[in-house]
Amino acid sequence: MLKQRVLLIGTDADLGRSIIDELLELAAFVPSIAMGPSGSRLMERGVKVYAAGIDDPLETLVMALSGVDVVISTGLHCIQGQINLVNAAAIAGVKRFVPCLYSDFRFQLTNKLG
Repeated sequence: MLKQRVLLIGTDADLGRSIIDELLELAAFVPSIAMGPSGSRLMERGVKVYAAGIDDPLETLVMALSGVDVVISTGLHCIQGQINLVNAAAIAGVKRFVPCLYSDFRFQLTNKLG
């Protein structure tokens, strides 16, 4: 069975750390993360770390997401960052995208609209 390549965004908070710990325990996944403060600690555990951020040019994000099967976003708290990541994932051919902003979108849009 081929291992699913999972890219996790937001490994510095409790949810992200829990997810990466579980992915490392399961043999069915090859986890990687986008660069964050926990990057060096996770590299020691065999996690591939990408130096890409949500504000980077679209081409940079697409390169980081190329070959990834699943993106799990746990740490983005801004609409534009989530949109950048979704657009790059679509172009890179990512099969599954788990966003972090379900209810937050409505809250932020309501606040912007007044």
